[in-house]
Amino acid sequence: PTYLGIGLLFALQGLVGWLMVKSGLDDRPQVSHLRLTLHLCCALALLAACLWQALGYLSSAAAARPVPRTARRLCIWLFAAVCLQIAAGGLVAGLKAGHLSDTFPKMFGVWIPAGLWSMQPLLLNLLDNPTTVHFQHRFFAFAVLGLALALWAVARHTALKTGAGLILCLVAVQVGLGIGTVVAHVPLTLASLHQAVAVALFAATLFLCHRAYRG
Repeated sequence: PTYLGIGLLFALQGLVGWLMVKSGLDDRPQVSHLRLTLHLCCALALLAACLWQALGYLSSAAAARPVPRTARRLCIWLFAAVCLQIAAGGLVAGLKAGHLSDTFPKMFGVWIPAGLWSMQPLLLNLLDNPTTVHFQHRFFAFAVLGLALALWAVARHTALKTGAGLILCLVAVQVGLGIGTVVAHVPLTLASLHQAVAVALFAATLFLCHRAYRG
């Protein structure tokens, strides 16, 4: 069943990829930012399924070591936050929202820019409004950083201490790369590195979740 699920994810990824490309084959040669983000999320789901399966084989012979419940819960919260932040990054890329403001921490010279909730219904702003998407992505990063710091503080005397420390460093680097990408007007090299570290962070948090719950 596991391998069948991975195969179905492969098929779904191909289908979503085709739908994404198809969305750009019209008068405006630009793919849908929503389909682009969905394509990204499907790729991450496929990576997660393959990595989780591989980790199961690698840790099958290892003795499980107890991990405090708080640390386990923080692993899940951090993984969920990383997933949301990466999805938001997909929206930023699809909408080219990173080009809106090249200052930090303020946007357009203010802490809360105008037009955050200009679309109706209001929930559309979270997906379709470039200003809102940019704003939420840059500041939710600090929520991820806070969760990583909390996990490290709780797990530093447990079997998860090395992984938690590595993840905290990755999150700090990722925040720095995000700020640098915005301030430098989204150069291709920095933007690509920002995306690569995001995938590394995703894999690292998934690994820590596996270790917390499977030993």
